Amino acid sequence: MFHYIILASLVLTAWTAAASELPEPRSWSALTDRRISERGQKAMDLIPEAERLHAETEHFVYHYSDADEAATVMTHAEVYYEWIRKSLGLETPPGARKIHVWVYTDQMVWDKLLALHGPPHSPGAFTDGDELFILRDPYWMSPMKTLAHEVAHVVLYRMIGPRVPLCLNEGFAEMISWRALAMQQGRSEFDLRVVRLVQPDRYIPLSELTGLQAYPEGERVKDFYTESELLVRYLLLERKTQGFQALLRRTAAGEPVLKVISDLLGEDEEVFRENFRRYATTGKTSATEADR
Repeated sequence: MFHYIILASLVLTAWTAAASELPEPRSWSALTDRRISERGQKAMDLIPEAERLHAETEHFVYHYSDADEAATVMTHAEVYYEWIRKSLGLETPPGARKIHVWVYTDQMVWDKLLALHGPPHSPGAFTDGDELFILRDPYWMSPMKTLAHEVAHVVLYRMIGPRVPLCLNEGFAEMISWRALAMQQGRSEFDLRVVRLVQPDRYIPLSELTGLQAYPEGERVKDFYTESELLVRYLLLERKTQGFQALLRRTAAGEPVLKVISDLLGEDEEVFRENFRRYATTGKTSATEADR
């Protein structure tokens, strides 16, 4: 069962505490976990050695050159991690290495990283397994939402596995990032944004959406993100789906997404396809409501 409503007050308390507990900078040799990938080392090399700063918290190690700009990431990463983990009823694997986070503030350096290693669809941040790379956007709300989105990917990777279907992975990360941001401010998500629907002529059939293993190209990627988030919202908020963790685990193990959803809801696949298409394109949850 999804637990984020129960955790709201705990999250707000934790945020207040975290804001006054920024970790102290330390040398690379003083870090308790220096295990990074080859990509991580190349990302590190883009920061001049004389400018490199490092810090760590319980689950994270941070690499940065500007302490003030990195503060937003260091303040919120642990809270997002714990909230998302507990939301899904997951546990950190014993002996797991810390999550390494690279925080960049120079657009030219970031562009070099993207050219070498980054995905073309996500210019603001990306993850590689349980390593996280982020460009610190000066807009006050953007880095927090982006961080929550990327931490969600890391949580799923570490605690579910590397093969969570793309639409569920991105849909969950996008939905959770807005809800985390709203909870942090003690506000409704709908105070911050209007949930986008899919234009009927741009709707991606569920059989196609759930089977995607790579991001669509061009403008289609926006439709993919929108519809993927709507699918997760529909399952969790409209259908009150029990066993969302089971959905993630079973599909990560290779079971077809629509088959598992059908099992969990006790609903024929074709019926679910039509119900979701109506919701994604009109916001309505029933044929009667859509006709109004």
